[in-house]
Amino acid sequence: MSTYLLDHAWAGERERLEGLSAVFDPGTFRVLEEVGVGAGWRCLEVGGGAGSVARWLSDRVGPDGRVVVTDLDTGFLESLGIAALEVRRHDIVHDDIEEDAFDIIHTRLVLEHLGGRDQALARMVRSLAPGGWLVVEAVEWSTIALASPDPTPGTRRARALLPPILRLLVSAFRTAGFNAHVGHHLPVELCQVGLTDVAAEGRAVFIQGGSPGASFARLSLARFEDLLAEPPEALRDTALWSMAGLLQRAAPLRRGLARVVCSMSSVFDDPDVWVMAPVLVAAKGRRPPA
Repeated sequence: MSTYLLDHAWAGERERLEGLSAVFDPGTFRVLEEVGVGAGWRCLEVGGGAGSVARWLSDRVGPDGRVVVTDLDTGFLESLGIAALEVRRHDIVHDDIEEDAFDIIHTRLVLEHLGGRDQALARMVRSLAPGGWLVVEAVEWSTIALASPDPTPGTRRARALLPPILRLLVSAFRTAGFNAHVGHHLPVELCQVGLTDVAAEGRAVFIQGGSPGASFARLSLARFEDLLAEPPEALRDTALWSMAGLLQRAAPLRRGLARVVCSMSSVFDDPDVWVMAPVLVAAKGRRPPA
């Protein structure tokens, strides 16, 4: 059974992923440009989401290149309508993929959801051609921070309450295998799997209320509200000591938190509000040439 919490079946998921792309794509594209992705490259995008990175890669490599994009649910990817794009339903932890085949492999906001992170990394490294690059982006949760030149009562409330509530939710999501502290381990892990020329950076993107990227924050809160109101099987835990177990047993607390989360989403419609998102770490490493 998959424990992934943010599946594509949720009504607002495509819009949420498009907002995520608006927030993080510029930094991702810059990192991919730095490693030299260009005409004729063979590319693998693991966990393609709504497809913005796969589309960029297809444009970048041109007709002489190759782009394969994978996901557990490929509905959004298949609707892109890019003839040269190869879309695969694939689980990077359990499913084989061709080896020594790709000049660049990229994945973003995937590893933190995987219980089998080591297996996934090993499989991606084996799929690199000699001299090929692996680029991994993962969150390193610190907090979110809100600022406004003239904060309303609602903004002040969100500024005080959202960081601890989100920390609580991140703790509860551990039951489903989510790890919010993968990012700072990435350069060490890329070295451990034998890559060279390893480098990493962290970026904290600022999101302005009312911008396209703000829909990512607003819809993520709506998704968290739904997870609190009706916890999926992956979040059910009877352990006395776990946050998920506490929320499961204390239904009034869980429903109260859901209402608070819902009440704060409107703050992201205010163009005077700026939100600093948690740090996204981008790490890259190269498979040694043959």
